[in-house]
Amino acid sequence: MDGEVRTEDLVSAMHGLLARTPCRLLLASPADVLGETRQPNLPGTTDEYPNWRLPLPLTLEELRENPAMRRTAALFSAWLSQFTG
Repeated sequence: MDGEVRTEDLVSAMHGLLARTPCRLLLASPADVLGETRQPNLPGTTDEYPNWRLPLPLTLEELRENPAMRRTAALFSAWLSQFTG
């Protein structure tokens, strides 16, 4: 893996960059954080694909304990602290 970047590291870096911008609204998709590759909407399909009905691969309890979700939550908490003191 010399010189290769892991997808989870890239997604984490992207969220870190977003958290350092002067934006006043910051959102993250759990599907992105978890590395979900299925699209929630596949244009041009109606009955062939479960558009907007794809469940996340983890339960709510598992999401709360997931290391990638915890890292993203920590980044966003740090971002939020600039507005809340």
